[in-house]
Amino acid sequence: MNKIRQKPYHLDSFIKHLFFSQLIMAGILAAGILGRRYLSNFWSPFNLFAVIPYTAGLALFAWASWSIEPYDRFYPSRELVTAGAYQYSRNPLILLTFVMLVSVGLLVGSYIILALSFVFLVYAFFVKVYREEKKLKERFGEDYEKYCAKTRRWL
Repeated sequence: MNKIRQKPYHLDSFIKHLFFSQLIMAGILAAGILGRRYLSNFWSPFNLFAVIPYTAGLALFAWASWSIEPYDRFYPSRELVTAGAYQYSRNPLILLTFVMLVSVGLLVGSYIILALSFVFLVYAFFVKVYREEKKLKERFGEDYEKYCAKTRRWL
């Protein structure tokens, strides 16, 4: 089920994926900061509190990305990934993207970013996850059903 492949990690691909995702977050953060009229309370304790889940989300996002790196993330996998972050959650990248989006929304004090974070989560759940789980059931059958029985969708 979770065989180790004789293929090296693609560090360059991993770094590009992590960089791209953080570039998007930086763009959202910059738009939020530039959109604020007053930055005097930007460094308030409430806003700084948002840095903690963002930093944790970033570290865990890197771990989750690294967990699937040897399995060719950009191509349909021939193997079911159940190691690393995927032993705790079936959708860690979506969950952690949501956590980071909410953190950025809190950091810049933007209700729009917070609302869009929840729109992202609803879309991810009802469209992406639903389709992905259907394909995984078809591809891996009983192995995937066993994995679903022992691993939660989110946490």
